[in-house]
Amino acid sequence: MVDVARWDWHLNLDEQVRCLSYLSRHLQDFAYMPKGLTTGLTPVSYPCPDHPYPAILLYEEDGCHVEVKDIPNPWDLEEALGHYINTIGRERLLSLSADENLTWQDVLKR
Repeated sequence: MVDVARWDWHLNLDEQVRCLSYLSRHLQDFAYMPKGLTTGLTPVSYPCPDHPYPAILLYEEDGCHVEVKDIPNPWDLEEALGHYINTIGRERLLSLSADENLTWQDVLKR
């Protein structure tokens, strides 16, 4: 899972969701993603169960099986995301994700 809470950008939860939604839809542009593996957003509450936040979740597409050895390491994905974000910057990411219409409430309902 990858989250933006630790980026210390002081984004509200809807802004975090928009950024993560954009990043998850474009993850294959800057990180290895094997065929049959897709992304979604999920609420995570680690280490504080009373304070969930959004994160990118990897899962298999329906009818697909991805070998464990082919699943990208989460730290490698986080590093690739961090590099991409550092390259384009906070304001550019917020601009690129402006058209995302998924909200924190939508993520919580999943």
